[in-house]
Amino acid sequence: MAVDGARAKGGPVSRGNSYLIGEKRPEIFTPNRSGHINPNTGPAASPTITVSPSFAFNGVSAGDAAVIEDRVKNVMRDEVRELFRGVFADAGLRFA
Repeated sequence: MAVDGARAKGGPVSRGNSYLIGEKRPEIFTPNRSGHINPNTGPAASPTITVSPSFAFNGVSAGDAAVIEDRVKNVMRDEVRELFRGVFADAGLRFA
């Protein structure tokens, strides 16, 4: 298998490319979407979650596609907020 880069110390990844990762032993990672590998900097590190949806609407005017995209993003944002409210509640924490 061809490897497109190494990301054991973190960095961007592209959908469909393969990367060598792993701090303790080498592993091959082939993501199905582009993103970022965050390095493991120890137990004090706080996790980062990045959501970057991309939408394509075929046969829809550009103005209508923008309206649909905004509505979908708003629904996704609200759903993610509710998810985190539940997770924080389960952990006994408060979510703003």
